[in-house]
Amino acid sequence: MEQLPGIDHQYKMVLDFITGHEAFKRIRGQWKASLLSLAHHCINNSDTDGVISPSGALKIWQALQSDSQIMLNKLAQWRRDGFNEAAFQLEKLLSSPGYCLPEESLPKAKTVTVSLVVPEAHKAITEFFYLYQSLDIISVLAIIKI
Repeated sequence: MEQLPGIDHQYKMVLDFITGHEAFKRIRGQWKASLLSLAHHCINNSDTDGVISPSGALKIWQALQSDSQIMLNKLAQWRRDGFNEAAFQLEKLLSSPGYCLPEESLPKAKTVTVSLVVPEAHKAITEFFYLYQSLDIISVLAIIKI
């Protein structure tokens, strides 16, 4: 059995796949744990002028289904070929709206510029790195109340 490329290469595979991919853009962060939540998504986004539209819900469902088939195919290919990290990263991107790959760039419209004033910066930075090593970044930001 030949050796598979390393994790860095698999990250690049995912990045190459998602960059500019229209189906991915439409469903990024929308894959949920249950089918019912997808049905609710379709119904809740189908309203026109404040009225839920069953035909609108079906159109959204069909678009999600079509886009999901493309993503499912890629996930299955990568799992079959042993690219488990690439598949895992794509799953995270599909299920977590705020998740980004390390080298992925976000559109400027989705970024927010902030200023941070930290008294006793040397202590705060030490604590931040300690927390960062043991928790995800969202938990860290919540703990230090930014």
